[in-house]
Amino acid sequence: MECLFCKIVKKETAAHIIAENEGILAILDAYPASDGHVLLITKKHFPNIAEIDEEKPRDSGNYLEYLGCYDPRSKEIKLDKDNIKKWLSQGAQPTDTVKSLFKKHL
Repeated sequence: MECLFCKIVKKETAAHIIAENEGILAILDAYPASDGHVLLITKKHFPNIAEIDEEKPRDSGNYLEYLGCYDPRSKEIKLDKDNIKKWLSQGAQPTDTVKSLFKKHL
């Protein structure tokens, strides 16, 4: 059985696509946590986030914009402070969960 995100990537299921490159699809969330909540979907299927190699994040070879990563095995969080500050200064609205991560790690 194919996952919902694979169907969205193949455009077999409707979604509001706002950006796309060769490795990633950005869509508006059908059930947003806040206004403008965006989901980034890899075009390559991964059963879970732990299977994504940190050296080849999202297997895209290309980011929409790198803000950080999380390694669930080591619980390590890496954030690109300059890019995060740039996006916040341009009006990006992080969710409460992301705000709490920023408070702890920026």
